[in-house]
Amino acid sequence: MTDISSQYYSKVVLSTTVTDRTTGEKRAEDYTMRDFCSKIEAPEGLEDYNKIIPCTRMSILDCFYEGSFDFTSQTAIDLMYLLLENPDTGDPDLANLLKNTYGITGYAVLPKLADLTDDEIKETVTNGCSGWVRNIEAMRWPDPGLVGGVSYDENNVYDHGSAILSSMLLSDTNTLTKRLNIDFEEANRVLKEYKDLLADFMYSREINVDPEDKTSVWYIRDDALKTLLDDISDMNVFAVLVGLGIMALYTILTMIGDVPWLEWCSLIGLLIVFLTQFVTYCVMGLLNISTNVTTNSVLPFLALGLGVDDMFLILRAFQGEVIKDRVKKKSTNKSLYLALAIEEAGRSMSMTSISNFFAFVFASTIPVLAVSSFCQACVIVIVLNYFYLIFMFAPMLGWFERYWMKEEKSKRAIRRASQIAATEDEMVKLAGGTSNLSPEGLAAIKAMAETSAEDMSPRATPRKRGPNPSPRKENRRGSALGSPRSTFDEGTMRHKLTQALFGVGENIAALLQKKSGKVIALALKGFIMFLAVIGTTKLEFGISISDVAEAGTPEYKFAEIYQSYFSFYTATLNTGNFYADFAGRQQELMDLVDEIAASKYTYLVKGWYLPTMLEFIKTNSTKNCPYHLTEDGLLKEEDYLDAIAWWRKEDLLGKELVIPPYMNKEWDEVEEGGKRQVMGEIELYLSELHGPADFNDMFLDYEAVFKKSGTRLNWKTDDPTYDGLSLIGTGVPFSFFEQYMIIDEYGLRLGGYAIISVFLIVSLFSRNLTVGFGTSFVVATTMFELVGLLVLAGIKMSALPVVTILSCIGIIVEFVGHIANSFAVGPEGVAWATGEDRMVFCLETVALPIIDGSISTLLGIVMLGASKFAFVRRYFFLPYVIIVALGGFNGLVFLPLTLNLSWDAMTKLTGRGKGQADDSVPLVGGQSTPNKSASVQPVGGEEGSESGKTLTAAVPALQLPVTH
Repeated sequence: MTDISSQYYSKVVLSTTVTDRTTGEKRAEDYTMRDFCSKIEAPEGLEDYNKIIPCTRMSILDCFYEGSFDFTSQTAIDLMYLLLENPDTGDPDLANLLKNTYGITGYAVLPKLADLTDDEIKETVTNGCSGWVRNIEAMRWPDPGLVGGVSYDENNVYDHGSAILSSMLLSDTNTLTKRLNIDFEEANRVLKEYKDLLADFMYSREINVDPEDKTSVWYIRDDALKTLLDDISDMNVFAVLVGLGIMALYTILTMIGDVPWLEWCSLIGLLIVFLTQFVTYCVMGLLNISTNVTTNSVLPFLALGLGVDDMFLILRAFQGEVIKDRVKKKSTNKSLYLALAIEEAGRSMSMTSISNFFAFVFASTIPVLAVSSFCQACVIVIVLNYFYLIFMFAPMLGWFERYWMKEEKSKRAIRRASQIAATEDEMVKLAGGTSNLSPEGLAAIKAMAETSAEDMSPRATPRKRGPNPSPRKENRRGSALGSPRSTFDEGTMRHKLTQALFGVGENIAALLQKKSGKVIALALKGFIMFLAVIGTTKLEFGISISDVAEAGTPEYKFAEIYQSYFSFYTATLNTGNFYADFAGRQQELMDLVDEIAASKYTYLVKGWYLPTMLEFIKTNSTKNCPYHLTEDGLLKEEDYLDAIAWWRKEDLLGKELVIPPYMNKEWDEVEEGGKRQVMGEIELYLSELHGPADFNDMFLDYEAVFKKSGTRLNWKTDDPTYDGLSLIGTGVPFSFFEQYMIIDEYGLRLGGYAIISVFLIVSLFSRNLTVGFGTSFVVATTMFELVGLLVLAGIKMSALPVVTILSCIGIIVEFVGHIANSFAVGPEGVAWATGEDRMVFCLETVALPIIDGSISTLLGIVMLGASKFAFVRRYFFLPYVIIVALGGFNGLVFLPLTLNLSWDAMTKLTGRGKGQADDSVPLVGGQSTPNKSASVQPVGGEEGSESGKTLTAAVPALQLPVTH
């Protein structure tokens, strides 16, 4: 045990220096652990002694003489020797003051390991070690924090342990700038180099101290989780770019067809959606909205999902208007397709965008930084997506349309001229071979030729019916959101992929019209809900390094070892509300900390700022202290901030336990009217935390304490509207598991915001409460199913999956919003269409853009599924796959069925829909009425053959005036 710690420190830590310097700047290879480690700074006026103050680190060696190894390069020299006897640093008065006030004795008075028996070592280790200082609780670790797997004998004396934990604290960048006399950027860079080099050195080998015992030393940085998440975030950026390329390929393939330039417009649309993400980060910077690993990892996928769905909505709407117009033989020279497409698609886009907008606006009010900043970023993404697609992508589409229409007009003019000449020759032959036609006859020929020229366009050929025509009549509304497949023929839809996708909506509609199909859909929904219920009963919270790190890595092994042997954690609660009246709430804060200390998981509340300061003032009240305590042992409210400022100057603990609100400002710069509170530290030792269940119980205890006193955890520090007690938690328990305190309450609140927003917006746009209720019900069940299935997949709830679920809510709204809008609009020509009519209509009109969005979303995240990080596959790839599957089923199957059943039920209840308008067309059953008007057939061969370019009259008698 001794050899492990001494070798670990002296041969690894102290000998490690910053090298690999290639620039001509100040060299750093002479810097060692003593330069970078954190130290307790000497009181004001004694700064010269900072260089001989040892590093702040917690080790089992603090119990023994050998703990002095890091004081100087000469490990036998002790701090007290330097102060008492060394001619250069000696100061007997200061030595006695430090010894009497703080209990600083150094290591020379501690027993040597070599002189102790095993029993004496066990007694020395029991109850922990204080190291070189006795009266400062912050410098004392209990034995469960030093030794893992510890066991005690019947007298509660340490018996043996399975692992040793040593912690080293490094200085912050601001401290290094002063200590090393370098600028901030240089200090930040050198410190990072040192951390990286130390990590590389430790990670590159196992340090086997005893070959027989195979004892290994594992090293981990306290920012390992952040570093891993940063790496994952960087990898996600690459995945987004690759996914964008795959999405582009799919877009080109699926948009090839009727409009020759539409696939290139889709590429431009993808670039515009990608531009939205870049502009979002710019706007966040301007608005001072913080970013974090969670936002950087999830936001790109949400932006792509929402933007690409709406882009496909516009493209399919435009494509539908073009083909619908051709099938109806009403081609126009005017640029109207885009206007008609935006008229149809804009309504659906507006409904889903506004629903998502308000859902995320409300969610951004939640006082959890990771969640609120993400929701604010989502609001920006939604607004920019809508703005860019409507005001940038749509005008670009219109420009291409006008250019295309000019080409179409030119082609029609050429066809018209050639057709007139050919028809005139044909009519001359029919008239007996004479070319002396009257002007009236020539006008009739010209009119017929112009009509036939339009009909001869290969893209204007009416759909050739097969042996099984659609049972529904062809005079649907033909919404631009994806015209029914019946309006497309093989010549028009040349791409088999798009033809196959167009059939999905019709097939689903046909299935849901059958009673057996309804039963199957409801049974599948019930099964998914059953799985979700099972999942929610197994809900776990938190995230740890072992969840993030790849199996087999040093981080993963360290976390595994720690979880196996240790249940001890350190944490800090900081008084984080600068506007709170702490001066008037001293007793309230003392009572709060006492109740925290009473928790079974709180091993010890170390010396925290308020009682430590009061004790110092009380001790020095008869000396040089200008402040006095009241009968209650507290400070007068008017003396509170001034007393803290004095304490920070007089006591070396003052600077450690109380800091100004902003680290880069001096004390005097942050006092404003006596109301700006300093950040005071409340340091905690936590124990008996073996797993998620223990963390959950601990935070439930703390939550009860906080609610009782009205204290808020992790509230905004600069919120002037709140002046109550607020604490900011730091350390592993709060970083990994603090979400326990907010996940239940705020998770339900987030879901409620989304459901209410969907209900209000959909109801307003559809002007129908039935559609609003049905849609919000489906959104609610989808969210519940998502959480349940994620838990079954092994995902723990923390801020990261909560943000992922939030982004999935936006995608859910995209799935259901377009269906709801199309169902509410209903087919044209029906005064009161039945629920089944509307269900069939909405599936035939909007299934295609929804399927496009689903496939493109999956293609956009496919690279995440190949990630080497199990964390990425589990926390990023899997949730989006699940939401696409759930959204597809609920949006294309369950929602239409729900709206169908609820619509018919409300129709029967209200008595509406008993008849139809005179000009309405029944949408259930029936056969399309054949066109009984005159038809024009080609002459000289089969339909569409090269020889059949001239036309004959289809009516039996065509009277043409002939002149001789």
